[in-house]
Amino acid sequence: MKPCALCRIETADDDLFAVSGLDFCSKCRNSDPTDELAARDIACEWDTRMARFSAGLGIADQDPDFYLKCTPELWFHKVRKVVSEDFEVGDASFDDQIWVQTSKPAVAGEVLANEGVRRALLTLLTHVRVNELVGNHVTLKGPTLLISMRPLGGLSEDKILQLKMQATALALHLRYR
Repeated sequence: MKPCALCRIETADDDLFAVSGLDFCSKCRNSDPTDELAARDIACEWDTRMARFSAGLGIADQDPDFYLKCTPELWFHKVRKVVSEDFEVGDASFDDQIWVQTSKPAVAGEVLANEGVRRALLTLLTHVRVNELVGNHVTLKGPTLLISMRPLGGLSEDKILQLKMQATALALHLRYR
């Protein structure tokens, strides 16, 4: 028996589902996480307009001056790496797929040292449409986590729920790091 990462109810191991390094019970995995996040002082807003998934989550106790933006790494990022230094975490599978911009490299290093954070970012940003007018990104601006992406294959109800669970896992990792 282990507690669910979201509702904290003790759950049999065979009824837990791993999402970016956190275990969620089947009830939480199959329902909207908004109320459970609010119970954890994480306010959130979800939007699914124009085939885009967007989320805004308020994560308390974060440095208000810290900025971390992660986007899928595109060809021009690879060219840019040749002429300038890029922020990398030392995880090749992450560094080769995600472009990171930050205001505080030391803090970004601490945040991205968490494997669950990296897993959630990879899951959210690797299966997206790359030629978008509005770029796909996950951004942490002080206490606000912003996610905007257009996934491949559209937004079915199941896909929206999966994205909400990834966003929830990322928010929990950031809140309790």
